[in-house]
Amino acid sequence: MELVFEPIWSWPWVVLAILALLAVVIASYPRRIGHLPRGVRYRLFFLRLMAAVVLAFAMLRPTILQRETDDNSSTLIVLTDTSQSMSVRDGAGGISRREAILKTLSESNPDLAKFADEIDVRYFDFAEQPAPVTEPDKETDGRQTALGAVLEEILKQTQNQRVIGIVLMSDGAQRAVPPYDVDPRSIASRYANQQIPIHTIGFGTSTAGDALDLSVEDLLVDPLVFENKLVPVSTKIRVDGAAGKNVTVRLLVEDRTGKRPGEPGEMQRAPQTGNSVPVQQISTDRNSAVIPVELSYVPKKSGEFKVAIQVELADEVLRNQELKQENNIASTIITVQAGGLNVACFDRIRPEQKFLRMINASENIQLDYFPVRFGGPAGKTSIDPTLFQPDQYKVYIIGDVPADVFGNDTLRQLRERVREGAGLLMMGGFHTYGAGGYTNSPLAEILPVIMPGRKIPVGGTIDKSIHILDSTPFLPARQGALRHFVMRLDAPEKNRQRWARLPPLQGANRLQVDNTTLAEVLAQSPGGDPLLISLTIRPGRVMCLAADTTYLWVLGGFEDEHQRFWRQMILYLAGKEVQDEQPVWVRVDPRTFDPGDRVAASFGARDQNQQPRNADFKAVVFTPDGKTVDLTPQRSIDEQSADFLRTDLPGDYWVRVSELEDGKLRGIDYEAWTRFVVQPRDLEMDNTSADFALLKDLSAQTGGTFLLPEELKVFLGKLTTDAGQFSTVRRITLWDNWWVLLLFVLLMTAEWTQRKRSGLV
Repeated sequence: MELVFEPIWSWPWVVLAILALLAVVIASYPRRIGHLPRGVRYRLFFLRLMAAVVLAFAMLRPTILQRETDDNSSTLIVLTDTSQSMSVRDGAGGISRREAILKTLSESNPDLAKFADEIDVRYFDFAEQPAPVTEPDKETDGRQTALGAVLEEILKQTQNQRVIGIVLMSDGAQRAVPPYDVDPRSIASRYANQQIPIHTIGFGTSTAGDALDLSVEDLLVDPLVFENKLVPVSTKIRVDGAAGKNVTVRLLVEDRTGKRPGEPGEMQRAPQTGNSVPVQQISTDRNSAVIPVELSYVPKKSGEFKVAIQVELADEVLRNQELKQENNIASTIITVQAGGLNVACFDRIRPEQKFLRMINASENIQLDYFPVRFGGPAGKTSIDPTLFQPDQYKVYIIGDVPADVFGNDTLRQLRERVREGAGLLMMGGFHTYGAGGYTNSPLAEILPVIMPGRKIPVGGTIDKSIHILDSTPFLPARQGALRHFVMRLDAPEKNRQRWARLPPLQGANRLQVDNTTLAEVLAQSPGGDPLLISLTIRPGRVMCLAADTTYLWVLGGFEDEHQRFWRQMILYLAGKEVQDEQPVWVRVDPRTFDPGDRVAASFGARDQNQQPRNADFKAVVFTPDGKTVDLTPQRSIDEQSADFLRTDLPGDYWVRVSELEDGKLRGIDYEAWTRFVVQPRDLEMDNTSADFALLKDLSAQTGGTFLLPEELKVFLGKLTTDAGQFSTVRRITLWDNWWVLLLFVLLMTAEWTQRKRSGLV
């Protein structure tokens, strides 16, 4: 039997606290009761002092350890780690951790054989779960080290057996994800209750040796940022085995040009603009270090984008020597938000621009109309060239206005704005395209059409070869065009029929696609004449609309279709098709996860006043391997939520939430998308450092012993005095029993009663 103390803090702090407690009682209490009779003073002082002594007793937490021997048939469990981190060669002579385990067991076999007849020695290899073996295997292919789950499973399998101890041989690092991420210390408490000691043996070192490895440890960025504002990105870079070597840390940004929801974009280097710092060189003179790095960039488009931190050795020759490169990149998703979208429209006074200005009812579009005159007594309108300076407008619309009204210098500015990211739409009319003199203008370089014909003077004869004068239905050009953002008027199965119901337009320009460009025809006449052509000039976009009478849709009772078409066309030209406010929303926060993490998605619906409304949803997750997983929505007050657990694969996961009406999908207008990223983490090899602190805790908690490999042979010799006689430890705690609390309560009650009688209460 042995008396031990396990103070609540370290010994110096506990002793200091006890001395302070007693000093306060001895120094201050007698003065407060000095006016009372001697006998009363002694009784009160004694009761208060004894209460303080009981508190000090509890702070020391005394425990009695009783060691008992048992000759009954028993089982000794030997657990050996086969996870991938055990392949690290940081043992003596360059052997791996697993090889060190096998060597240690081989040297200890004679000692184990001495009591093999009386003691059942059972071997288990383990990673995620224990596997019984006749002799430990050499393989180290386990993807996780689930110490808690393994100990829990062993406890279940041996619940009807008398286990005299566990010998756990591992590097001690718990590397596990659900459902195997059980806390080993909580399981160890159950072993302690059943008086089963866990003897641990540590293998490995606190670092991975001199192996060259770079990794991105962290990535911090505000998930909601703003267009054209500097975005700081913080990261931590772990550098192992790269002392004195130059390391490049780079910021990557996703290019989503031409990408639809569910399609990832190409990761490109963030450009250097203004005061941004998209790349940085770092180095260290230490063999192992974690270096904080601050990068930044200026987003030029709104929407959801992936950003990533990439680290690599500056020397290309050394890159192939790196231990692993999967951990050289970490990514997350950010939302770039913009304010109002400014549009400049230049057109003569005609019905089309009147109905086009109805778009100003939209929350995020402001269309500024500049009326143009180019004939008659009023003369030619002078257009302010400052309207075409950088960052003035995001989208420009040219209506029925000849090129000479703008002048080549102004059109040259406009061309540069498009090449910098602005959108340009040229509409139909008698004085636009070739008839408006644009054939030899600076805009001819970016317009995706061939413009035959000569310039028509004001009041001149209309050239019927370049104009359609009859009524012309506006129809999607092909099946693929129906899925284009601009052409979505309804759900895919109803979209074509909805376009067919629109009234025909009155005339249009005859456009010929320039096949030397990557132009896309989105709409055409029944005879095949292109009516809407789109071209991406990275990062800008250009569209050519042959018609100028879409207002007829409004007059025919199709105002919603008219406004939707123009709104989507403007948003697409501005590159903001993913930012369109939708009646259905979905959110995942945070946006970055490790393999095995639980992901919580929130979603809901809004009314016209952006207030929550009740709705039923179908939520689906698209995994990196192309599979789909249905989520089960859980309803709360203003929103719904769903959990997703199958995050074992690294990569991009897309979440689509669709509103249901009578159990059926309501349409693309009532669906929302978002995305989250599972990092390409290798639980075992990203950080292979051993964790002997955990092994020591497990042994101390259960009354076992922590050993170094070379100590196992001696330990087995001391484990029993003769074959079959093993000692167990019984813990009797003296400080958390009911009588300690009762004694403290009685002392305080007695003191209070005496103080009451003495008139002090």
